[in-house]
Amino acid sequence: MEDFQRAGASIGCIDELRQTRSRIEVQPVAQGVAAAVPASGPLRVTFDNVTFGYSPAEPVLESINLDIAPGRVVGLLGRTGSGKTTISRLLFRLYDVQQGAIRLDGADVRVLDPILLRQRVGIVTQNVQMFRGTVRDNLTFFDNSVPDEHIRSVG
Repeated sequence: MEDFQRAGASIGCIDELRQTRSRIEVQPVAQGVAAAVPASGPLRVTFDNVTFGYSPAEPVLESINLDIAPGRVVGLLGRTGSGKTTISRLLFRLYDVQQGAIRLDGADVRVLDPILLRQRVGIVTQNVQMFRGTVRDNLTFFDNSVPDEHIRSVG
């Protein structure tokens, strides 16, 4: 009975979490719809005078300017707390900048569909998580709809 009570409480917490809505909203462009991320090919990433803080009064990044050419690979190095993870979270739009803009191929990420954005941008962290399963499962995150030919073509 105790296990059922714990399970019921957990289900309630999960349901509450699922009903939580993100504060991140897609800003409409002139036509009133979200802009699309280019379907394929390398993208230019630009951080234009970006300032961000988890608290508006205390910025952790100030006036960041980056221009990463299409096809370039970039590694962010720095001490713990220097903003590496924050920069990646801003690019993925897990947070919004307070000042400035982040652009992909010239389009401000705030007008891009977040799902499409996250399908087109990849980040490799220093901590790699392997799941119990096959190599294929780990590469596809257990998505059986991904064809084997696609997996082979990536390498």
